[in-house]
Amino acid sequence: MNWLQITSSIIIPVVSAMATIGAAVVAVWGIMTWRREHVGKKRIDLAENVLALAYEAKDFYEAVRMPLSREGDGSSRQKSPDETEAETRMLNEAFIQIEMCSNRPELFARFRSLRYRFMAQNGQDAGDLLEKLSNVRFDISRPYRKLLLRIKNLRRKHYRKRDSGKYNDDLNEIWEEIAREIDGFDDEASDTEDTVLRKVDKLVLDIEKICVETIGCRK
Repeated sequence: MNWLQITSSIIIPVVSAMATIGAAVVAVWGIMTWRREHVGKKRIDLAENVLALAYEAKDFYEAVRMPLSREGDGSSRQKSPDETEAETRMLNEAFIQIEMCSNRPELFARFRSLRYRFMAQNGQDAGDLLEKLSNVRFDISRPYRKLLLRIKNLRRKHYRKRDSGKYNDDLNEIWEEIAREIDGFDDEASDTEDTVLRKVDKLVLDIEKICVETIGCRK
């Protein structure tokens, strides 16, 4: 056996092994790259869906809080035959607002479906932000539900002896107690600032920061 044969018997297996190793490295690198791109795309898709949902919720709450949204005849509410004009006005407003807060079940179903994925990706605080934004509708409807209960109890109290003057005074007192809570104003806010919408803006901004950080990874 000459030196050329000896050299070939050594070099060819080495080259073949190196080619195999090289192909394996390329394959592994390709799989890892695909996985990073796939996972990254899923993270971005989730962030975009959550951000779009937050913006949609903000529009919903702004529409509910508009004064014009509180106008209506309340014709679908079953009225008591002995309601006073003031009672009818208050009960209609409460009924309309509670109904409006329940008008978009599909919107809040999306909050439930995305919350845990968003929390798994970004932590407990991120999931809590979505839950708080979803629950703003309860903040809006809560004083109206309180108003309904207070009027119901007042009617029961005056059931046997209906002193219209005293009854109307008590009714107005209830309204004055709850009206500021309904309007969403507080002493720390300006006279025209709705604290419910201020809360919504803050929640949406916090969600936006998390989502934009993820979405920005594509650049």
